Amino acid sequence: MEANDRLELFFSQSLDGFFFMMLDEPVAWNDSIDKEKALDYIFEHQRVTKVNDAMLAQYGASREEFLGTTPADLFGHDLAYGRRIWRNFFDSGRLHIETDERRVDGTPVPIEGDYLCFYDEQGRITGHFGIQRDVTQRHHSDRALRRYNQRLQVLHDIHLDILGSRSSHQIAQATISHVQSLIACRRVSVALLDTVRKTGQIIALHDEVPTEVREGAIIPIETFGALEDLQAGIVRSIVSREDATGVIATLRASGLRSFINVPLLADGDLIGVLNVASPEEDAFGREPIEIAQQIASTLAVAMRQAQLRERVELYANQLEDLVAARTADLERSESRLAAILNALPDLVFVVDREGRYLEILTSREDLLYRAPSEMKGKRFHDILPPSVAEAHLRIVRQTIQTRASQTLEYSLSVRAGERWFEGRTGLLGVDINGDPAVTFIARDITDRKRAEELESQNVYLQEELQVERSFGEIVGQSPAMKQVFRAIERVADTNSTVLLLGETGTGKELIARALHRLSRRRDGVMVKVNCGAMPSTLAESELFGHERGAFTGAVQQKRGRFELANNGTIFLDEVGELSLDVQVKLLRVLQEQELERLGSTKPTKVNIRVIAATNRDLHAEVERGSFRSDLFYRLNIFPIQIPPLRDRKEDVPLLAGHFVTDFARRMGKNVDRIGSLAAARLAAYPWPGNVRELANVMERAVILCEGPVIQDEHIGALDRRFASVESDVFLTLAEMERQHIQRALAKTGGVLAGPQGAARLLGMRRSTVWSRMRKLGIQGARD
Repeated sequence: MEANDRLELFFSQSLDGFFFMMLDEPVAWNDSIDKEKALDYIFEHQRVTKVNDAMLAQYGASREEFLGTTPADLFGHDLAYGRRIWRNFFDSGRLHIETDERRVDGTPVPIEGDYLCFYDEQGRITGHFGIQRDVTQRHHSDRALRRYNQRLQVLHDIHLDILGSRSSHQIAQATISHVQSLIACRRVSVALLDTVRKTGQIIALHDEVPTEVREGAIIPIETFGALEDLQAGIVRSIVSREDATGVIATLRASGLRSFINVPLLADGDLIGVLNVASPEEDAFGREPIEIAQQIASTLAVAMRQAQLRERVELYANQLEDLVAARTADLERSESRLAAILNALPDLVFVVDREGRYLEILTSREDLLYRAPSEMKGKRFHDILPPSVAEAHLRIVRQTIQTRASQTLEYSLSVRAGERWFEGRTGLLGVDINGDPAVTFIARDITDRKRAEELESQNVYLQEELQVERSFGEIVGQSPAMKQVFRAIERVADTNSTVLLLGETGTGKELIARALHRLSRRRDGVMVKVNCGAMPSTLAESELFGHERGAFTGAVQQKRGRFELANNGTIFLDEVGELSLDVQVKLLRVLQEQELERLGSTKPTKVNIRVIAATNRDLHAEVERGSFRSDLFYRLNIFPIQIPPLRDRKEDVPLLAGHFVTDFARRMGKNVDRIGSLAAARLAAYPWPGNVRELANVMERAVILCEGPVIQDEHIGALDRRFASVESDVFLTLAEMERQHIQRALAKTGGVLAGPQGAARLLGMRRSTVWSRMRKLGIQGARD
């Protein structure tokens, strides 16, 4: 198959829309013409000349309808908007943009595209080529994600409000105050059911229009649905009916038309109903019902706990009355039981100074680490994991010593799964066997911790989105960069580890982001870790996390960067800076895909793709013993060498022009060209700081430039160490030696001695280098 045939096949079969729009006559586009008049001509005389099927599908047009389409046709709904886009496009010669366009039938369609101008030998624009795609589905997904995040936030708020409430009425009232933020409705109520009397009582109500059916009203149970259906967890959904009677008729008279009744089931028992009503017909589809069920599930559990607590309190009061009429021995025994029962919100343990379980009271044995019979009489260290047992015993003894309540958060794997608990201690007030006893109350806070975990990931993503990228898109057409691009295409869609090698400022992070965007993990997060900026004492905690109490100052559990990157990508920048201790742990994560938080003995599985980067010669570091060979071989599966800017000189004009355009846009300045003398200086300079140095130089030039053209004086003085490139000044031997030593000190951060010092880098003794520095007047070194 010939090259043209292959290109034609790709053009016709691509899922992206491809098209050509050519002008009837070429147009000169520069500052010497009246661009608005030129746009008048272009909008009537530039036409679609070639288009593929994917493009036709985006506009819902036939080929005959679409061929010959002009810019005026495409943006007939908003010509001013279309002219702004065309002007920006022709000013830059290329454009990546998302636009609001219209299909042939007039319906709006969001389009994301990349466009490139064609020029003739005289530099006139003859037309352009475009690749574009319909991003309607992406917009829908974004809206769905926002709705889901809002739902999570409201459910989180409901949990917090429930935790601050005690009675069934308070819990129900706190819950229904949030329902309207998730479900479009007018009326929300909660009813407690009495299945024996077959009635329900409204204990909480919110209605924008007062009706006769008020809070406290007693209602027949069939109003909410058949008892058998409610006990089976079936949600009843009804719409307005002309023959409605009783309560439904009363509510219908107030303007309500749609109703749903969601059973409140706790441990299989029917305790109540969540009722939602709307004045709209057929208001409640699948999503509102699903949300109502989620709210009902949380509400039912909280109300059951409140009911149990109320029953315990009632029983405790009755018990106290009985204790008053008994003997002193009976009084001590019964008051002990009453005190235990009065302190029973969730899981309650009574323990002694040695951490021995004396009493265990709970209705949720699935939240216990072992069966009550296995725990009673045993110490913490006989039952619990060592780290958890030690923390338990510490706060029990602190409670006895200080006579003050202590708190502790911890996680355990129980029958109900991996759960988080908040433990709170208090002196019982009654001695057992002559020794003080402590109540240890454990509350299940798993839902709260999961909400905090989602919030921490959201904060991290927002911070990452706010980070200013150094250079924008990757720019380069040199053979060296094309080789890098081919390497990216080969490895991006795999899960293999990639090692990016190159000098500082060559754009290793941009390459890493490109690998992530093109990978199967593109929907996950990419977490960046600057290994060189982390103190060695904190590196392990930052990478792998730590448990509460793992070290001084660890007041709560922290998830490390590897856990944050689960199901995504982690980018280890400057990986050669890691200490040997951390290298050992990193090797295990790469090999086993599991880690242990600092202070924990339990491994945590992770699913991550690793991209590492360094400006060091890791081969040499391995030979010097400062980098583990097994870790090097594990990272070096697919190395990509990123060339320094001096080896891709043909990219300097492209990059410089890109930065000028970018910085001018950000600063709101009309700078669009680089003068010939300035361009010659930029091309001759060796750029030791690579692309980052070029970006900084161009940013300064745009700031200084007052006109449309960057001139030589705006470039300013470049790095003096490379002045020989810009002039014919011949350096003395002493000056060359001074600059060489200064470069070695800069590379080692001013460190003179040691395996990473400047003396070793120069191949000289420390005393010899120090003597030369004194003679040459060089300062700033340290041992």
